[in-house]
Amino acid sequence: MPLCELCRSISLERLPALPSSYWSGNGSWKYIHAFYSGKQNNEPIDPVGRPYHSSVENIRNSAEQCDLCNLILRAVGKVITELHGGTEEKMVRHNSRPGRLTFELSLTRRRDGGDGFWVFSKSEDSQIIYLVAAIGVCVRDDDPLRCIFIGRPVERDSGSSRSLDRAVKWAKQCDEHPECSIRTTPLPFRILELGDHNEAIKLRETDGESGHYITLSHCWGKSKQFMTTRAAMATHLLNINFNALPKTFQDAVTIARAHRVRYIWIDSLCICQDDGEDWQRESAKMASVYSNSYLNIAATFAKDSTGGCFAVRPPRRHVSIDYTSPKGESGELLAFLLPLREEGFGGYLSLENEPLTERAWALQERVLSRRILHYGTHQMYFECNRGFLGENGLQLPYRFNALSGTTEEHPETISQSHKVKSALGQWNNLVQAYGERKLTNPSDKLPALSGLARIIGERLQDSYVAGLWRNHLVEGLLWESLHYSPLLNDKYRAPSWSWASFGGSVGIMDTSVKLESMAKILDCHIQLKGLNPYGEVTSGYIRLQAPLVRLFIVEQDASEFAGVPYERNPRLHTESGDARGEYSRLDYFHFGKATPNDSLALVASLKDTKLFALVLAKVSKWEGNNAFDYRCLIVSAVEGGSPEMRRLGFIDLDEKSLGNGVLGSSEQPIITLL
Repeated sequence: MPLCELCRSISLERLPALPSSYWSGNGSWKYIHAFYSGKQNNEPIDPVGRPYHSSVENIRNSAEQCDLCNLILRAVGKVITELHGGTEEKMVRHNSRPGRLTFELSLTRRRDGGDGFWVFSKSEDSQIIYLVAAIGVCVRDDDPLRCIFIGRPVERDSGSSRSLDRAVKWAKQCDEHPECSIRTTPLPFRILELGDHNEAIKLRETDGESGHYITLSHCWGKSKQFMTTRAAMATHLLNINFNALPKTFQDAVTIARAHRVRYIWIDSLCICQDDGEDWQRESAKMASVYSNSYLNIAATFAKDSTGGCFAVRPPRRHVSIDYTSPKGESGELLAFLLPLREEGFGGYLSLENEPLTERAWALQERVLSRRILHYGTHQMYFECNRGFLGENGLQLPYRFNALSGTTEEHPETISQSHKVKSALGQWNNLVQAYGERKLTNPSDKLPALSGLARIIGERLQDSYVAGLWRNHLVEGLLWESLHYSPLLNDKYRAPSWSWASFGGSVGIMDTSVKLESMAKILDCHIQLKGLNPYGEVTSGYIRLQAPLVRLFIVEQDASEFAGVPYERNPRLHTESGDARGEYSRLDYFHFGKATPNDSLALVASLKDTKLFALVLAKVSKWEGNNAFDYRCLIVSAVEGGSPEMRRLGFIDLDEKSLGNGVLGSSEQPIITLL
């Protein structure tokens, strides 16, 4: 089907960019994505894009004779369906700002991500436009336009020679990046030696040798693991049968050989899995193992080691476009739909809904690695310190949670205070990203982040205490639960005051927030399980002096919760505060979708528990205002006496709630938090 005159006139290289004043709100819709002008009411609004069809009716009529209009209409149709069951009449409310879509369309270049364009609809609110379609373009390897457009059709078979060649080409291009390239480094203590294609694989114990090696990130899953144990060690040092390896390991070996790298490190084979001392020692080296690898292969889509890296994907639908560039080069473009949520909110890096992305250990493996080859469900990606690439031409100039300077020293021109603030900010972001990731063994909560903790500790020049930093304990204690995920068992992982004791995602106060400490840290002690200072702990306490005030649960009737699908937690009040109280954030009683009965059951379960607010810090409610909030931990006494307490949650209180008697007292209690 030929293109309509309007689509034939599109010059991709000459499309205007989306004005930089526009920003997107991260909403919960799948297809409806608003962009806001960022202008005040009296400021002129920047015009957006090249005019396209002026209504849905126009593009529907054109789609009968034009493949590209038809492709765009498919995306617009999903927006309309999500709006209101096939009509474009009903109001969309996004972040409490109304704006009815008019479907007067315009085109801009993609803001990030590669070749192609975005399709926007105006709305009746002139401050808001909506992204209703995103189109990517690619060309075949032998097309005359291949030097202009970097994207290629995604290979159906990710294990094909063409796919392997593409992966090798990405790595070789990355070798030229000063921030990514790596010289030969000392090999890990144990490594798999691959040899050539016909040579046997074997486990080697190295002796200070150097070379290039590749690492593998994979989901262990529930399938039986192929691993090195004390009983299998001698056999593995002699020979490992390639055909005995699970598919993920076989594919990783094939990829390593395609890159002409002789060694590969796989955790289950290079660490003796039934030797506790060996596991403690070798797992403590994760930072150096991954940060020094030539390439990390991520079996991102595989649920376990049987899933493999390679897969045969379903065929993709493309629209063929005869295209001539402004310089006169002619060829065939292949146009395709892009996911709106990833385009609008920059969500490609998160690799959402991929099994490996859900695993706790995989976070540090990804962040520590200089470059990663991701084998995803939909395509293959390459990530390095220069950016993030996809087979289809996706090209982002940044990477996921980069620890810039992972192995390099900070420039001397940067002040120490700035280095500390930056490192704390990085750590907080990592802990929040770590959040709800899954662990097969809940006791791995601290070890699975120990490699990153080691690097941050070196930057802070600070000692680690069960997920917190000794010189920044007050700030570190001020985490709050966001979403609770029950762990597999109640085995001890960390003291109650550490985020590592919690089985879900946490929010940590931004380092830009200025706080005044209300607590004096007197002592802090952690008992390690092994030799790794960033690994498992068996006990710990913090002894501090701070204001302490009694809290009471606000009794609420079930009718107050009618129609509310989510109740954050019960309100708590002090003797001197407002009787309506403040919403608490209890750690282990947090319901993701609470019902009225759940909330009432929670109140009943705490009826006989004496709750207290332990006041840790004072912060301004907003800049330039003299009103303050006080950040507090919700604590209760443990059996054996009131000086020893356990954290139950978090709450913000105002000065009235605390009262002058509490804040003005020169004699503050000494509390031991367990």
